[in-house]
Amino acid sequence: MNKVILTPGNLIVGDGHDFTAKLQHLVNGKGATHGCTITYPTGAGRDITLALSAEYNGVVHSTWEKFLPDDNYNFWIYEIIDATQEELQYALDYCEKEFLNDKYGWSSWLWFGWAGLWQRVLNPIGRFLHIGFLQHNVLSENNWFTAGTFCTEHTYWFLTKITELHPEKWGKLREILKQYFPNTFQPIQFRDLLQDKNLFRLKMQRVNKITTSF
Repeated sequence: MNKVILTPGNLIVGDGHDFTAKLQHLVNGKGATHGCTITYPTGAGRDITLALSAEYNGVVHSTWEKFLPDDNYNFWIYEIIDATQEELQYALDYCEKEFLNDKYGWSSWLWFGWAGLWQRVLNPIGRFLHIGFLQHNVLSENNWFTAGTFCTEHTYWFLTKITELHPEKWGKLREILKQYFPNTFQPIQFRDLLQDKNLFRLKMQRVNKITTSF
C-alpha cells in the first residue's frame, strides 16, 4: 500500500462487486457504485481517517480502512484543486449537520431502476424508430422519492456548498452541477465529473488490485 495522506474534503469514488453493486452496474452502467467525502479525523491523536458515507444503515462516519481489506474493491481519491480550508470547512460543516445520521434513501432506488430502464432500453428504441418521447432525457427530471439520503446525494451538496462562499471563482463547477438534481446524481456521474483535471486532482487509486499514489 503506497502511503498517501487523506485530508478533509477529499472525495472518494468506489466500485464494488457485491449484489447491490451488480444491480447498479446493470441499471446505471459499470464503473462506479459509491461516493463519499473524507471528513474530520477523530481519535486521541486525531489519527483515525473518517468518511461521511451513506451506508445501508444510514449516513454514518465510516473508517477509511474499511475499504482497504477487499482487494477487489476499486477506488479513486481526488482533491479539489484551489479549494481553500475555509471553503472545505464550510461545505463539510453543512453536510455533517444536514446528513449525518439520516436514514438511507432506499426508495430512491425505484426511480433509479426506472431511469436505468429508460436510458438503456427505451432511449435506444426511440432513436432507432425516431419516436420523440422515447428519446427524452430522464435524468433531466427529479427523483420521485426524496426520503432519506443515498451516497452521492450528499457529495453533490458538498460540491455545491464548496462554490457558495466565492461563486465567481467556481463558475465552471456551478454550471456542471446545474446539469443534475441532487437526488438523481449517480455514482457514475460523480466519477465522470471528477475526471475534469482543471477542477480535481487524482491522489490515489486502486484498480485491479494495484494501488497507486500520485
